[in-house]
Amino acid sequence: MIKFFNKNKLTALGFTLIEVIASMAILGVIIVIIVSSVQRTLDYSFEKAYDFNLDTMEKAAKEYVLKKNIKLNNPSSQIITVEEMVNLGIIDEIIDPEDKYVCQGYVLAQKFDNKYYFTPYLDCGDNYQTSGYGQTDEIPPVITVLGENPITVLKGTSYTDEGATAIDNIDGDLTSKIVATSNVNMNNYGTYNVTYTVYDKLYNKGTTTRTVYVTEAVPPTVTFSMNGNATYAISRNTTVTVSDTESGVKASSLKYQWTTSTDVPDEGSFYSSFTNGMAINTPVGVTGDYYLWILAKDNEDNTKITRTDVFKIDNTVPVITILGDNPKYVSSGTTYTDAGATASDDINGNITGNISATSTVNTNLAGTYTV
Repeated sequence: MIKFFNKNKLTALGFTLIEVIASMAILGVIIVIIVSSVQRTLDYSFEKAYDFNLDTMEKAAKEYVLKKNIKLNNPSSQIITVEEMVNLGIIDEIIDPEDKYVCQGYVLAQKFDNKYYFTPYLDCGDNYQTSGYGQTDEIPPVITVLGENPITVLKGTSYTDEGATAIDNIDGDLTSKIVATSNVNMNNYGTYNVTYTVYDKLYNKGTTTRTVYVTEAVPPTVTFSMNGNATYAISRNTTVTVSDTESGVKASSLKYQWTTSTDVPDEGSFYSSFTNGMAINTPVGVTGDYYLWILAKDNEDNTKITRTDVFKIDNTVPVITILGDNPKYVSSGTTYTDAGATASDDINGNITGNISATSTVNTNLAGTYTV
């Protein structure tokens, strides 16, 4: 049945049809505003509750360390779970304010620079999870020095440091957070350092140093015919050329060494001599990233210590693992199907697909054969 409103009756009640419709629309808008306001209030309340729980966890972890008499080395870290703190009676279970379920969590206690730091992490399922939850690590950021390292500059000139970049396995690019400290004095010759330091959000510390030589004259110039190699090779060599336009190169000073580090070696650690213009080979039988360091002086004893970019060397053979029985016994006259093998390499990973198999097996004749 369809009912129709009597226009006259609505008018008699003091409302026209248009006024009724307008009133309903206004009421709908008011309801939407009230619901949105209530939701924002609830969201804010939940957020404050989660923040309160994190603060509670942090305070409880500090009490836990005191009661357990935990002594961390410098630097080191330890994870303290909510469950451990509950069992010790210093905190109640963390309840999700939204759905009232029990949340999981932990506090990362760390010590560095002889200070303790506590970082709480909370997981309340779909409703809330602290950023970085479950990503705790002890791997520091990697800092890469830009430009020459070491670098030689003239006394009395200006020095502008080229800076560095920092990448963390969890936090990504931390370059903007690097703090550089320097003791470089361009008014006095000597050896100085620019130290770069950065921390990730879990307070893992990354640090490295650029060495700056301030000299009273221009040191020799060192060039390499091959400045490192980007892909792994069994061996490589580079021709080293040293030149000096003022006093000339002191031939007896020319020395070199290979290292696996970009840390500048001490002058006294150079022991292998070379002739100017000589090709220097990479170390024999090694695997890894290697750097060639050169020590050179001119006849006024102005010193240059410099290195190549990385040489990637691989002399480790792949490991082949035979599948199935070895030795394998089969009856003559039957069919033999080889179970194959797998191969892995420390540089190339799984290279099973590169295996080439040759066989002398003859199942028609009893004997010993090889695959």
